[in-house]
Amino acid sequence: MKEINKLAIKFFRKYEPYLKEGTWTDSNYISDNAYYFGACEVAAEGAIPKVSYNISVVDLYALPEYEDYKFNIADTTYVEDIGMFGINKITGLPNKLKVIISGITYNLDEPSKNTINV
Repeated sequence: MKEINKLAIKFFRKYEPYLKEGTWTDSNYISDNAYYFGACEVAAEGAIPKVSYNISVVDLYALPEYEDYKFNIADTTYVEDIGMFGINKITGLPNKLKVIISGITYNLDEPSKNTINV
């Protein structure tokens, strides 16, 4: 029993910032099954934390040898965040999440301060 309590406390300390409670109601459902499956869809969508990243980038596209490195909104890239996604226990490498570039900020005075939002 003590081991279970220790695990529960460890779990709570690690994931408490991400746990949220709420209720869901929708009067558009006629049957209990449809309401249940609709609730499952909402729960699955809410289970993924809403996280965004602003990443500093250096735009090398202007240099001839880096012409293939142009990035645009809606391009995909990967984010490694050990605190959020953990480490692969088999390889020991950080887990990656495939993300979409949702915004680009160009600093015309200092191109080394350009950022992308994912």
